[in-house]
Amino acid sequence: MALTDPTNDDDRAAPGGPAGLGEQAAAPTVGNRDGGVSARLIGRCRIAACLATAVGGCFLLVAALRSWDIGSAVLTMVAAGALAGAAVLARRARLWRRISPTPIVTASGRPATIGQPRPLSPGRPGAQLNRKLGAVVVPIRVPVGPQPGGGALVVHARRDAVALAAGDAALVWAVGQRRFVLYRETDEAVFLATTRLTDTW
Repeated sequence: MALTDPTNDDDRAAPGGPAGLGEQAAAPTVGNRDGGVSARLIGRCRIAACLATAVGGCFLLVAALRSWDIGSAVLTMVAAGALAGAAVLARRARLWRRISPTPIVTASGRPATIGQPRPLSPGRPGAQLNRKLGAVVVPIRVPVGPQPGGGALVVHARRDAVALAAGDAALVWAVGQRRFVLYRETDEAVFLATTRLTDTW
């Protein structure tokens, strides 16, 4: 699987990038094997970015309509923070949108062994299945080279409840900074992972 760096805009014109797939065009992609994770992340990031933009705009408007004082300064600072957060979320949505259509080609993956996954938080009794599922911390070990995420990754929950288990063999690739794709060849399942708790939702 040859994944290009989604944070680099030049990848769109690269021979192995989304605009130059060639013979890889028919290959399965991350998005159609990840159990809906990339689509969920894209949607949530876009919605959150829109909400943050609206909140920031409202605070900025109120600050502009007031006479300038400490209250106006506070409102302006809150607006600036909300708009900065919106920009981060919009960029994150674009990143996942570029990862999703990337073809799966197993030749360049690093073989890894999965340890015992640990949930970040317990599920709620009586909740729907997709609400019960949460991200898990997965120990991961590759035989040579630097360990992905320092030896542990936070793996996003798939909507279909397919999950990694202790002892699984997988292939792992870095996609941009602090984000990884794991591919389990036995069932061709793809898992998206990060090293940051802030990316888990």
